[in-house]
Amino acid sequence: MMTRRQNFLATLRRQAHEYLPAAFVIDNMNYPGGFGEFDPERAFEVEYSLALQRRLGLDVFFRIAPNGLKETEAARFYRADPAGGGVYETPGGTLHGGAPAAAGEPRLVHGEEVLLKRAEDWEVWAWVWEQHRYEADEAARAECARDLEVIGEDGVLYVVGPATPIMDAVRSWAGIENVVYGLCDFLELIENTLAVAAERCCEQYEVICAQTPAELVVLWDDATTTLLSRAMFERYSVPVLRRYAEIAHRHGKVLVNHTCGKMRGFADLYATAEQDALDWLAVPPTGDMTLALAQELWQGRVTPMVTPDPSTVRHGRPEEVAAHLEGILEGADLGNAVVMLPCPQGTPRATAEAMVGVLGRHGVRVGGEVDSGQSTVDRGDGSD
Repeated sequence: MMTRRQNFLATLRRQAHEYLPAAFVIDNMNYPGGFGEFDPERAFEVEYSLALQRRLGLDVFFRIAPNGLKETEAARFYRADPAGGGVYETPGGTLHGGAPAAAGEPRLVHGEEVLLKRAEDWEVWAWVWEQHRYEADEAARAECARDLEVIGEDGVLYVVGPATPIMDAVRSWAGIENVVYGLCDFLELIENTLAVAAERCCEQYEVICAQTPAELVVLWDDATTTLLSRAMFERYSVPVLRRYAEIAHRHGKVLVNHTCGKMRGFADLYATAEQDALDWLAVPPTGDMTLALAQELWQGRVTPMVTPDPSTVRHGRPEEVAAHLEGILEGADLGNAVVMLPCPQGTPRATAEAMVGVLGRHGVRVGGEVDSGQSTVDRGDGSD
């Protein structure tokens, strides 16, 4: 029998495995109630997170571990602004933004919060990216190795690589309005900046993938048709994603792309970008995909990691949420999928147990407190 870890990894690699992997999403925004007090400030402490996950009875899935990378040069041009945001002071000019701007620190911004407000700012920002240098962080690497040891054969973890520059540009550097108008007014300037950032992001992937003990590398890209057209995605996202995938695969890693919004307009292109898995495949009403449609589009080349709709999970009655999850799984190939269960704060225990019951009836390995005599979950074998 495969361990949970072996089964999960084999699924993401699109290899033979024994059952449908499934895990709860546990972070500072998602955790079910009724399993004792949970401190969201400690959600990213591996032992603390695992204590709850093991009680929930599904695979362990720790989604943010240290990637073992540190930037050594460009940080010296940055200082935090006591009034909020940060300032980059460079020989070519000063940039001020109200939100983090480093790759992998996305935050939606608007108005005066954005870092890049004028055409000349893009030149300065390209210069900042050119200064970036990266090296391995041995302490962070050791922490990741320890996290893996704590998880053992119960599940998997992610380390995080940078998102695509175009997505960081539209949500954190400049905002969608400035990017779209800029592509009309000074296309070459923006494309040069994106190209410089992409080179540095690829350098990050080389360092991360060469030294991390983790098998899974994730990018929090969040590409969505509410921000990118199909033409923009094909021109600015796909080539970069393909480069990330090539680096990850050369080092024996699995590349997972987290994209949790509406993506039907360009979903088919993820297969051409050689992404191994799509984390948080969003179903209606939040998203516009279904598990069956993703499998039809990707033809086994990408593993969909599907989630129930978080609002439905939070506000629906347990039987309604169970029916929602059944509808997601109906008609899909459960040999090519992972199920992720988000439970926004305030989700009752009965709802979490109802979802575990559905998965148990679909062959998911269930164990732990929700599968004990203390639980009311229906395992599908006539017991409770």
